[in-house]
Amino acid sequence: MTRSLILLLSLALATPHLAFAFSDSDCSAVLQTTVQVKEEFQTGETIVTVRLRALDRASQLAVAEKVGVTMRSQRSSDVTSDNNGDALKFRDRAMAQSKGLVRYRIIDESTIDAGTAKQIILSIDANVCIPKSPDILKPVIMFGDTLSSRGQELPLFREILTSIFSSTQNFIIAGSDQIFRDAVITGRINTVEIKTVENGPNPSLSGKPSVIGGKDPTAYQKLTASITLQAAYEDGAIISTTTFDTANIAINADPADAITKRMPEFLKKASLELMAKMEANKASQLGGSNTIKSTPAGPKSNKPTW
Repeated sequence: MTRSLILLLSLALATPHLAFAFSDSDCSAVLQTTVQVKEEFQTGETIVTVRLRALDRASQLAVAEKVGVTMRSQRSSDVTSDNNGDALKFRDRAMAQSKGLVRYRIIDESTIDAGTAKQIILSIDANVCIPKSPDILKPVIMFGDTLSSRGQELPLFREILTSIFSSTQNFIIAGSDQIFRDAVITGRINTVEIKTVENGPNPSLSGKPSVIGGKDPTAYQKLTASITLQAAYEDGAIISTTTFDTANIAINADPADAITKRMPEFLKKASLELMAKMEANKASQLGGSNTIKSTPAGPKSNKPTW
């Protein structure tokens, strides 16, 4: 494919990038810049994958350049270690969500063979929003350990957390290669218990037996789970929740199957509760530089061990 054809296709595909793009009213200024990046092809990657990675990096560099220049000019007559640190965090938070602060168009693109690796060279014209205040920027979060009651890493727990926090535009989830974050979220299933209960009068049902599947069985199984989630912020603040859930299960149901069926629902409820609490305390999410240590994970398992 010729260089000119690649460029024409890129220009057709990459109209000004909006993503969850900024509103001009949120910007103290919108600054223009031109950025060029080089990105290597990894084994098996398509040009589309490499182009998207290059565009992400170009957007981050555009934000770093323009937000950094603005912060330096604003603080040139009043630079201390504290406010300089605040400026760096402001810039890093902006870089972490560069897709929402940049509108761009591709002005040049080519591929070259650089020794043992193929590279894409990409240039963009970018309009960068300089946010009026840190409150406009979304908190950047990452996920730490998500453990079962046995201390084993539970991938499904992380998947549910990621899904819940991705469903809102109030947070940015940090990529695996991203250093900056406002908070690290960790979780643990404290206990999972299932026991047989004789079906006597239930006080919550005015003395009537518990009903399962439209029947009044002489006994049933009761599943109880406790889940703790914690968001540890870089300024040392902690937001945590502990949820307790129960479910009544037929006496002849397989306990392991019942737990596997119900636990995703419990984990989703716990994740939603933490997210709601974090949204209500957004002001506490900004700032700080403490190092966060997560609880060491136990051995990994290929199947859920609650």
